[in-house]
Parts: sequence; structure tokens; C-alpha cells
Amino acid sequence: MQIDTNYLKEILHIFIESDTNFITTDRFKTMISEDIEKFLFHWDLLLDKYLIVNTKGEKPKIATYGLNGDCSLILGASVRLHDNGHEFYNMLKDDTAINKIQTNVKNLSMDFLLEASKQYINYKMGNLFNS
Repeated sequence: MQIDTNYLKEILHIFIESDTNFITTDRFKTMISEDIEKFLFHWDLLLDKYLIVNTKGEKPKIATYGLNGDCSLILGASVRLHDNGHEFYNMLKDDTAINKIQTNVKNLSMDFLLEASKQYINYKMGNLFNS
């Protein structure tokens, strides 16, 4: 499955629009019901890089798999967006930046996207202080 940056942005936006530090994973029921495989793929990518954490600062898995491949969901856990997740979201919501990346780089990886988000923040901060 290919990384869909718009889908990642949709997931992260749910955290951003919240009035509270922690939200419950129940907030993702609609996305899960629309396409569980797509959701779990992108959720796990965000977890792999610790962009989303639970109340203990750990990766909040919301699916477990049996030996036969059956998936069981674990909803209701409290999760929050890590600081790196906020930085990542800021880059994803900048259409100019993300379009430039997608135009010039095929087969995006999370490592590349995270490095791009760090460069994006450094660029924005440099412009802010050099103005």
C-alpha cells in the first residue's frame, strides 16, 4: 500500500481540532469503517515514528491480529499527538510544500516525509527570524 499524505493529514487533523490534550480512539470509528486496512496501515506508520502516543507515552496499538490473520479492534484508548506529530501536520497542511514533494519524489517513505517536515520547520523559522 502506498502512503497517502492526505489521509495522514486527515488522521492528524482529528487531534488538531480537539479542545483536549487526549482524545479517545473512538474518534476514528468513521475512518475505520470506511476502509479498515487503509486506516490501520496509516495509523501504524504514525505509531512507528511515535507521532501518536498513549497516556504512558507508548505506541497505542488499536488492532491485534490472530494467528489466522483476523483483526480485533481495541477502541476507547486515550491518545495524543506528540510534538513531532504537530510538526509533521504543519508540513502536510501546506499544500505548496506537500505538492512539491509529491511531484519530485515517487514512493514516499515516512523517514523522508519526517525529514522533509524538519526541513520545512527550519525553513519557516529561518524566514520568521530573518524578516
